Amino acid sequence: MLFSRDYPRVRVPVVGIWSSGDRFLVERQMRNSEQFCDAGWRYERLDGCNHWLQLSAHERLNPLLLKHLG
Repeated sequence: MLFSRDYPRVRVPVVGIWSSGDRFLVERQMRNSEQFCDAGWRYERLDGCNHWLQLSAHERLNPLLLKHLG
């Protein structure tokens, strides 16, 4: 386990959306999040964006969120 603290498991479906231009979160961290998700995990990578996807790539991000929530 990555953390010494025992956090509860995630019990809802999760979509992890990561950008290749993110300077604060590395892809490995995002991909490793799957180990904490019990109800399904999907990973999406967006290239050429920054950390603030909702600002820099909303036209690519919003369809992914709608698909996940719909």
